This record gives sequence, structure tokens and C-alpha cells, in this order.
Amino acid sequence: MARVSTYLNYSRSTEEAFAFYRSVFGTDYAGPIMRFGDIPAQSGQPPLPEADKKLVMHVALPILGGRVLMGTDAYFASFSDKFGIRWMLNCESKT
Repeated sequence: MARVSTYLNYSRSTEEAFAFYRSVFGTDYAGPIMRFGDIPAQSGQPPLPEADKKLVMHVALPILGGRVLMGTDAYFASFSDKFGIRWMLNCESKT
């Protein structure tokens, strides 16, 4: 079955917004809220500020008709195509 997902990008308010959506739709998150602080430190990269560790990296909330709302406090990768459409890329690895 095909699934439609909408990815919403917030500026540090994803958790608050999704708590509201969760109460409106009466559903539960599809897995835990992933946070930027869950990512192991990368060698050669500056440490993540404490305030940013609690930011939402990814959250998914099933809503109606097989649709899923997803959200983040930042873009993973993005670009604009020649038509001016902004694309956001997210890649999941196979295990």
C-alpha cells in the first residue's frame, strides 16, 4: 500500500508541535523521537552545543488514511531544482 508522508521543518519547536498533533489525531509516534544528541560525536567535528542535543532530528506520527507526518528541527540535505522547488533528502540505511 502506498503511503503519503509530509515532512515538516521547524525552528526548535518540533517537539511542541508534534505533541499538539498527537493530541489532535489521537495517535502515537511511530517509534521514539530521535534527537541530535543521540548521534555519536564525530572525530574532527566540533562538539554539539548542549542546547542543540535535545533538538528533534526525526519524529513520525501516523495520522489518517495511511498518511504520516514527520518533522525535524533542521534540514538533513536540501537543494532547489531548476523549477525553484525545494527538495529535502533523508536516507535510511539497510540493515
